[in-house]
Amino acid sequence: MTNVKVTRAFSKPSAVGSWLLLTGCTITRPVIANPTPSSIQEYLQLRAPATLLISDSSGHKGWLYSAVVAGDTLRGLRTTTNPPVPISIPLNQINGVAGSRYSSGRTLALVGGIAALALVLALNAPQPTY
Repeated sequence: MTNVKVTRAFSKPSAVGSWLLLTGCTITRPVIANPTPSSIQEYLQLRAPATLLISDSSGHKGWLYSAVVAGDTLRGLRTTTNPPVPISIPLNQINGVAGSRYSSGRTLALVGGIAALALVLALNAPQPTY
């Protein structure tokens, strides 16, 4: 009986490629042009719970996960890891609201770049000698 060794030659490149596809295909864009308490409430009624990039009146920016409106406050989580860290921001202190969106242009550029790299590597591969 022969010993068969199974290797995972493509595990690291495929993991890197998957990460690039997941992160390279999105872009952060404003979802509300001039945020007011009523416009934020309207947006979240259609898309709650949402993940938003919030800019407040002091100039700080931060991601807010599972965002919902409770009264005159935007509530959510600062992180998605355990333990969850709750955060509350008064609606009247929010200056900017952005969200992550799918970008077909970035996706095409990323796939084209990967294909070009594969082509260059294939053309520069050493030729076997017989």
